[in-house]
Amino acid sequence: MSATAKLFELLKLFNDHLLPEIDMLKYDEMAENVFRYYRGTCHLFYEDLSAGKKFPALPITWI
Repeated sequence: MSATAKLFELLKLFNDHLLPEIDMLKYDEMAENVFRYYRGTCHLFYEDLSAGKKFPALPITWI
């Protein structure tokens, strides 16, 4: 499976609870610019971060 296909499947799974119209609206908004894309996929960053073997002690909060 390609990286793009895997990303699409992760996004689809995460947004599965949304109504189809809202789902498409979200993807359209994410395609508008890179900032919106990263805001719409921030859960992937935190999933990868939590799966790491060594979680950093600092910072206390993530922004």
